[in-house]
Amino acid sequence: MLRQDDWQKAILVNFGYANGKEWGGHLASCAIMSCMMNRVRLGWGSVSEVIASAPKYAAEEALPVIMPSIWDQNFIRILTEVEGIYDGSAKDLSCGGIYFCDLRRIERPWFLDEIIRSGNYAPVANMNSLTFYAPGQNLSAKEHAAKYGRERTEYAFSL
Repeated sequence: MLRQDDWQKAILVNFGYANGKEWGGHLASCAIMSCMMNRVRLGWGSVSEVIASAPKYAAEEALPVIMPSIWDQNFIRILTEVEGIYDGSAKDLSCGGIYFCDLRRIERPWFLDEIIRSGNYAPVANMNSLTFYAPGQNLSAKEHAAKYGRERTEYAFSL
């Protein structure tokens, strides 16, 4: 029997894989999944509701839809990570981010004005052009480190 939680995790994996595949490996996908779970934990809705509303808060006009090969090693690695991301026991690679974008493809003026330029959100993690934003730019580096486990100046990923 497939439980609701299992279905929610499957949706999360598919979204993370599709949106993180471009950056190679599994880390970008896991960071994107963490970002979506941060929205869930902030009360934006269930995983399925958050994923369904993701295009509304995206920097791009259209988010990718990709079905992974079940033998893709990165996909298999994401499957091993989803449980911890879902229940919050895994390290949050988005560093508390609730928005993400590819800085090379910001197509929606709303994202540019409200997230990047407004001063209400700060870039907290990046992997090349994949960047995550969290609220509260006015948090000090020490407060951010206490809340998210690292200072803003550190990168969430090592290349």
